[in-house]
Amino acid sequence: MLCTTEHFLAVVGSRRMTAYGRRFVEEVIPPVLPYGVGIISGLARGIDTLSHLAALQNQGFTIACLAHGLDSCYPPEHRDIMREIAEEGILLSEHAPGVKALKNFFPARNRLISGLSHAVLLVEAGLNSGSLITAEFAAMQGRDVLAVPGSVYQPNSVGCNRLIRDGAIPVLDYRDILVALAIDPAASDVNSDSVSRDPLLRELSAAPLSEYELAKRLDIPDKELRIRLVAYEAAGFISRSRGMLFLTKS
Repeated sequence: MLCTTEHFLAVVGSRRMTAYGRRFVEEVIPPVLPYGVGIISGLARGIDTLSHLAALQNQGFTIACLAHGLDSCYPPEHRDIMREIAEEGILLSEHAPGVKALKNFFPARNRLISGLSHAVLLVEAGLNSGSLITAEFAAMQGRDVLAVPGSVYQPNSVGCNRLIRDGAIPVLDYRDILVALAIDPAASDVNSDSVSRDPLLRELSAAPLSEYELAKRLDIPDKELRIRLVAYEAAGFISRSRGMLFLTKS
C-alpha cells in the first residue's frame, strides 16, 4: 500500500487496558487520521493492538514494529491482525525470518516505535509498564511525549500521571494530539487519500443526508459516526444546516 501519511503518532500502553483506555483509543484516535496522521505501535495485547485496529477500521495507515522475524507472530492470536497490517500498512522488524520473540528484544523494538514517530502517546501505563521505556527513548530521541491523565487511584494511570507531572503533554481530546504534531485543528488540508477512500464522504457527495440516514446507510454505530463527523467538520469538508449534513468540498 502506498503511504501518503505526513505525521506519525506512536500509541502505546497497558496490555491489561481498562474500559477507560479502550474508550479513549476508540474515540480519540479516529478523528486524527484524516489529517494525515499514521499510527505506530508494537502489536502487543491491549492498547497497542487496539490502536492498530482504530487505524485499520477508519481508513487510516498503521505501522507495527515487531520484536521477532516477519514470519512469526507474537502474541500468536494476533496473526489475523498482523496479516491485515501487512496488506494495508507496514510490518517492520530488525530480525531475520525464523527469529522468535525474546524478552530482551522488546526494549529495542520500543526504540523503533519512538524513533519512527513524531510524538509518542501513552494511554494507560502502570508504574513498571514497558511503555515507559518507549517514553524514555522518545525523550532521548527528541520526540514529544504525550500522556492520557487518569485517576490517582487507578494503578494503570500511575505511569501516565507521573509523566505529566514531569513535563509530558496531557492529552484530553484529539485536538491536543493535532497541536502536538503542529497540525492546526481547523486547517483544511485533511489528507486527500484518506478522504477519497471514506464511504462517509462518498455518501454525502450524492446528496445531503441527516446524521440518522447516514448512520443507517453506512451501518456503523452512532458513536463512531460522530467521531468522524467532528474531524471532517473541523477540517471544513462537511457542514450542517437544518439538521442535514452537506459535503462542502471533496
